[in-house]
Amino acid sequence: MFKSRALPWCLLGVSLFYAEIGVARFIVTPELTARELATSNIALRPAPFEQPEWVTEVAPSLALTQKGPRYSLLGMVRLQGLYYAHHRHPHKFYQQFLLNSQTFFLRKKGKIELMADHSQQTLFPTREVAVDNIRGSQQTNVSRFKIGPDYEHPISRWFTSSWMYRYGRVFYHQTPHAQPSDHQAQWTLKTDKRKKFDFIHELDWHQTSQQGVRMTENFSEKGTLRYRFAKKMRAYGVYGYEHNQGKTSSNEIEGSLWFVGLQYFPTKRLLLDVRAGERAYGKSYEAKASWFKKHQNFSLLYRELIVNYYQEKLQQLNGSRALALGASALQFQPEMRQDLFIKKNLAGQWLIQG
Repeated sequence: MFKSRALPWCLLGVSLFYAEIGVARFIVTPELTARELATSNIALRPAPFEQPEWVTEVAPSLALTQKGPRYSLLGMVRLQGLYYAHHRHPHKFYQQFLLNSQTFFLRKKGKIELMADHSQQTLFPTREVAVDNIRGSQQTNVSRFKIGPDYEHPISRWFTSSWMYRYGRVFYHQTPHAQPSDHQAQWTLKTDKRKKFDFIHELDWHQTSQQGVRMTENFSEKGTLRYRFAKKMRAYGVYGYEHNQGKTSSNEIEGSLWFVGLQYFPTKRLLLDVRAGERAYGKSYEAKASWFKKHQNFSLLYRELIVNYYQEKLQQLNGSRALALGASALQFQPEMRQDLFIKKNLAGQWLIQG
């Protein structure tokens, strides 16, 4: 299933990232992630057919890292176990393998990054790959990779500019899906975050295609202004615009976005963050508490938002720079685009590193 055109990219990335690896020592780190998720609408069904669920996730993993003067390497093997309190879905186990390599150049102002993984994934009923494995019962093996450069440089005493480009591919091993390709570009202008005021301006473009046909194209521009008005408190606001284009014009969602939030740092190890706002899909509310320690961290997150199937798939494409690549043939039915669902999630996560 591995296309010949993708092979040169992988060989180039591997040769770049391993060129400088000599006798540096590998560090082996065991990890254990435990997460509890309470959701009001696990299957994204309209009222009054919502299905609340309580999901327990246990995921032991083993990470292998190595760092040199001009490169870093991370490999991880992870086993994800999901347990459902109401037994609406069978308990599931997934094997996941991750590789992340970075080679630095130009005095560490730039880098070339390769990210790849092979994992078992859940399929939606409409045969799209789920982003978090929580919903659905069908499984398939998925291999993915992304490769591309980053570069950051100061343009004045106050501002730093950075840009990023990624090319990616997805390979489904047990389904008839075409293999989608993925292009993403991002430009950022920011000030020093240690100042009382700091500002970030972002432009982001993301396109997926299958067999030369564009399936999704997403563009967003947003600015973030943060103000530390007390030693342990900071307020922030986000305003911008987003345009999400599917395969046809009927799949188009666009509009302004805004968020306002407040962060509180009672100690160096604890962060409290609350925010509210609205995107083109609808309003959203979020509250998060994070606690950090040397070898462990804990987070508690409550999120309430309005979603539809189209948004869920776009989130799958854009939710993570690491491995959020293309889904399957994104053919949205009109009713899937128009129907809106309220989703309320409460999640607690604890990560322990050996």
